[in-house]
Amino acid sequence: MEENILSQNKSLIQSLASNLSPDGGRRCLLLVGRDRHVKPLVENLAKLLIDRQESYLWIDFDGRSINSPESWISNLARNLRAGRAKSTAGLGEFARETGRLLTPFGDPANENSSEDKNKDKSSVLSKFLKLDEDHFSIDGTPEGHMTPVLSLSNLNDFSDDML
Repeated sequence: MEENILSQNKSLIQSLASNLSPDGGRRCLLLVGRDRHVKPLVENLAKLLIDRQESYLWIDFDGRSINSPESWISNLARNLRAGRAKSTAGLGEFARETGRLLTPFGDPANENSSEDKNKDKSSVLSKFLKLDEDHFSIDGTPEGHMTPVLSLSNLNDFSDDML
């Protein structure tokens, strides 16, 4: 019986990966269920997709650990997986540069006004988007960017602001 379940999951994963490929008919999937059932499917789907599609970026966001734009960016950098078009060393460099970007500078006891904080967040987002463009373009052409595949886990745990 367990062998039959594994076989069904394997064919489901193959089908989902085909549907999400560039020639596939889907751009969005919703998998609903308990972590213990869905997580292995998602992990195997991620592996299969990035193995098949060299320019895919798999990004897993978990609603349990994201409560601010900064934690969203940090989560992205930590949980990023890529196809063969991006090296593991390149992903590590992106994560390190993102970490540096999110590291607060100055005296933490210094209270900034809310206007300054909003300006700082805007600056961080602009710098992050530039960092993303620099790291994930292929051959330096705009049409040569890698294709992100977003996986949102524990969707009900995301705050309203983060959705």
